[in-house]
Amino acid sequence: MKAFHFPLHALLTLREQKEQTALETYARSLQAERQAREQAAAAERELSRNWSHWQDILKQGTAAENIDRLRLHCVNLQETVNDRQRDWRQAQQVLLQHHQAFLEAKKEREIVEKYRDKLQRQHGLELQKMEQKMLDDLACARAARGPETPSEPGNSL
Repeated sequence: MKAFHFPLHALLTLREQKEQTALETYARSLQAERQAREQAAAAERELSRNWSHWQDILKQGTAAENIDRLRLHCVNLQETVNDRQRDWRQAQQVLLQHHQAFLEAKKEREIVEKYRDKLQRQHGLELQKMEQKMLDDLACARAARGPETPSEPGNSL
């Protein structure tokens, strides 16, 4: 009997490549999400420091022009925080989409592998049946020849 050959080997290779690509895309998305989260947190810390500084200046009684300039700076920082938080939410959505795509690619590969494993088991069973049939045929042929007589001493070929 011939050695096992999986007829969908090319499809399995494509599915493996698709899964690998999806995994790499997911990893990049994870990195982008972390970076967006860190940028949002950094902007929030910056805003907090500036608001604290603004409150300190108010307590000291600084000129209105300086207070207004610092307040405007804090408003701009708040807009930056909002932008960074929006970017982070978008990165989370992209991350979720890429995670789902990776899981789908993995599932598709596993389906083809499961089919390959099933065919391999069937091939193995067929091979065992053929071997057993050959052994049975050999045993039947021996039985048909009759019992073998032991050779007599000195009567050798």
